[in-house]
Amino acid sequence: MPSRRPAKGQLSFPFFKKKNGSESEPQPVSPQAEPVSDSVDGNDSSDFEKRFHSFTRRDWRIRWTNNRSTMISFRSDRRSPELRLHAMFRQAPDKLVRDIADRVEGRRTIWSARVNTFIRDRIEDARRRAHPRRREALKAEGRVYDLNPMFDALNRMYFQGAIRAELGWSRPKKKMPKIPRLGSYSVEDGRIRLHPVLDQIGVPRFVVESILFHEMAHVAVPSRMVRGRRISHGKAFKEKMQEFPRLEEAEDWLYRNLGRMLRKRSWRRPGNSS
Repeated sequence: MPSRRPAKGQLSFPFFKKKNGSESEPQPVSPQAEPVSDSVDGNDSSDFEKRFHSFTRRDWRIRWTNNRSTMISFRSDRRSPELRLHAMFRQAPDKLVRDIADRVEGRRTIWSARVNTFIRDRIEDARRRAHPRRREALKAEGRVYDLNPMFDALNRMYFQGAIRAELGWSRPKKKMPKIPRLGSYSVEDGRIRLHPVLDQIGVPRFVVESILFHEMAHVAVPSRMVRGRRISHGKAFKEKMQEFPRLEEAEDWLYRNLGRMLRKRSWRRPGNSS
């Protein structure tokens, strides 16, 4: 005998911690009044709805909310079933859209781990934006290399002087991954950081320049969302990287020497960054 489909349901997460500092586990909450709309930023909304309806048998009405606790709620015991979604789902990837469709139409009995992880990640991003960490000072002048003149030369030669970013060597950490990120660019604060392992005698200048060029290319060619997936190293980015004349030589040097440079202890001592 087939299982009975759920007539209604919801998935709730607290968007921010309680005043006492504790955080509740996600629990069902009573339906509440909330701002809803039948349309949001055109393309994102219509793209989600088109993909969602490709996975469903019924003609669901989708309404978008900004509720701070109920991320998803649905009712199927009506002639026109209704699904309410938090706006974070507008660019959800296809697999997650299908998970939601399977849950509301009874092909799943619980929300998938993929849905829960997606919500938690978006909530954590919102928390970071609402409570940004204290902005640490960056120092571009290291023990061996000063990033500022290097940046200015690359900017003038390959980017027509259009790149704007704050530069600095990142701080050494006590616990380092075996293969650390040698550079990073933060869209939120417009900062480029390079790993201090590169600020050593024995690391060729063109190798440091290649990592700095890579991060500058991220400024020039921003990442984009394609069906819920962030693309950071697309075709345009790779084409820009080919403009760096010693790219293959730098990559080959890092492949052969990075492990040896990481084993040195000098770059871990204070003085490589502020």
